[in-house]
Amino acid sequence: MIDKHRQPVIIGIGELCERVPKNVTTASSPLDLMEQASLAACRDSGIPDKVIEALDVLAVVRTFADSTPMYPNPFGRVNNYPRAVARRIGAQPRAAIYTHAGGNTPQALVTEFSERIAAGDNSLVLLVGGEAIGTTKSAVKADVKLQWGDDTGGQIEDRGLGLDSIIDRQQIDNGLATAPLMYGLLENARRSAQGNSREEYADEMGKLFQAFTEVAAQHPVAAFPKAYSVAELIEVSDTNPPISAPYTRHLVAKDGVNQAAAVVLTSVARALELGVPRGKMVFPVTGSNVHDRYLVQRPNLASSEAMMIAYRAVLESSGVAPEEISLLELYSCFPIAVFNACEALGIDPLGGRALTLTGGLPFFGGAGNNYSMHSIVNVASQLRERRTGYGLVGANGGVLSKHAVGMYSAEPPENGWSSCDHKSLQALFNSEPYLEVDQHASGPAAIETYSIDYRKGVPKKAYIVARTIEGKRFIAHSDPGDAETPQRMHADDPIEKTVYVTSAGLGTRFSYSHSTAASLVPKRVLEQENSLACDGDAAWQVLADFGNFLAWATGGAGTARLEGDGVGMTRHLDIPELGLVSERLDRLDHASRTLAYSMVSETMAGMACYSATVQVITEGAGRCALRWRGDFEPLPGIESEEVENSLAGSYTLMSHGLEAFVNAQA
Repeated sequence: MIDKHRQPVIIGIGELCERVPKNVTTASSPLDLMEQASLAACRDSGIPDKVIEALDVLAVVRTFADSTPMYPNPFGRVNNYPRAVARRIGAQPRAAIYTHAGGNTPQALVTEFSERIAAGDNSLVLLVGGEAIGTTKSAVKADVKLQWGDDTGGQIEDRGLGLDSIIDRQQIDNGLATAPLMYGLLENARRSAQGNSREEYADEMGKLFQAFTEVAAQHPVAAFPKAYSVAELIEVSDTNPPISAPYTRHLVAKDGVNQAAAVVLTSVARALELGVPRGKMVFPVTGSNVHDRYLVQRPNLASSEAMMIAYRAVLESSGVAPEEISLLELYSCFPIAVFNACEALGIDPLGGRALTLTGGLPFFGGAGNNYSMHSIVNVASQLRERRTGYGLVGANGGVLSKHAVGMYSAEPPENGWSSCDHKSLQALFNSEPYLEVDQHASGPAAIETYSIDYRKGVPKKAYIVARTIEGKRFIAHSDPGDAETPQRMHADDPIEKTVYVTSAGLGTRFSYSHSTAASLVPKRVLEQENSLACDGDAAWQVLADFGNFLAWATGGAGTARLEGDGVGMTRHLDIPELGLVSERLDRLDHASRTLAYSMVSETMAGMACYSATVQVITEGAGRCALRWRGDFEPLPGIESEEVENSLAGSYTLMSHGLEAFVNAQA
């Protein structure tokens, strides 16, 4: 039990939503919104001037523009968000923090600083975040140039992107980069595990989120305050097109909002010293953090074991049973996030219990990484009104990747703040088995789950998670030129169906037809043999050092960056007159002195796809030959003969370079 005076306490909260004005030049920037939310939270404490003067730490939740290239801010860079907010509100905190990316971050911050305060740190902390993505999109569409940059300097602890466990090489190589597509894979896996038809599961998603729309319709800060019927949520229409299977537009988080929220946190001792009224106080009880594995490694795509551990830890640490929780605010970027949280709590998601106080990310608004700050604000606000009871906030970042859960109380908890052992929780999760992944799958495979990318209502590209006949897991995508496969998957549930895959070129591609999959392998072949006046074993020793390519092939010209080690490693080369080239080592057989590699850059030397095999053949004492085979597909508009001539010349030059290098080393 901690000293009650070291009990962490929330003393100020603030949130706001700004509609995009007709004159977009008058709209608030993200920094403006953060300033407004910060001042609102300080005023809410009842002693704003004292709070601002006493502020020790100011932490800003990382904006989407600084989290991913998908959301660039074209209107100027803010050099130091926390110091800029502090300057604007008149504060001089000793520490400024710019957080990781992820929707779990606000709750993780409350847990982090609650632990510090309970340990004796008497800090007064302001946590804030905000987005103006709605205004950004409107201004870009209207070709209006806004000036949002800020060059405020000073101390800052920039914690970086924090993208671990969110996106890996397989996802990148297969173009699986958007949240609706990645969550679609998980959602369809859950549907399959439940034994539901597509229609049954759509109805379940609609019923879940219909209740959320009723809450958003009454919330004064909701960006999209409208109640929908189940049919309006799930039926395809001009205003509700399919986004990615199984989602229509109304079932996904909406980031085009202008929202901000802030929380002021300190110790009971500091709050009493400053004169904070008791009616303003809400008490964090406990909090947990657990991170999942990359999507392709998870044994069960239908449910998150990491989320389960995080929720159960908070229930155990707080001693509060699910039925004793008065207020639930569950992260709701997509239906599966809510379904999985309900499974962790052991409650029926469609049983009539309120699961949100805001209306959720699709209807209240998904303010980037900062949504769960709004969750905390709303739980704290309603606990103040009730003056009794508990509230729970569940938050997640990435693709059910990073989980943060917090319990709050209207009254000081009897045993004070209770810390979860995050390292032990993570170790418990990490001890669970994970699946073996095939980075270069080929041949027949069975679909575990899928998602489809739609453009203007038309299925354009399909993505799958599947298993090889050996049971290894992989991610694959349909070929851009293959319109039949996504159409067929749209028409008929593909789960457990057999497909055929190839990993020639970038990523892994699949088709229902063996002949179609075979046709995805580059058709053009160049075979060539070059004789070398050098020892074969010595030549192989040099050739087998995949990362040392430039030393013998270009005489050291250019630069190389290596990623990984052994088979599967990638060399990223910047070669004069050729440019940037990335190649992956696919095979290294010392017994036969054979090396195979493939292009993983999008294009190279007029080729859309390229893979090569080279073998060292002994021809006699002091002589050997390089036996080359190149499989390639020219870019549209480039003749095959042109590429063949270029490759033949390259093979000859590389052979001469290897010969010269080996003899120079002798």
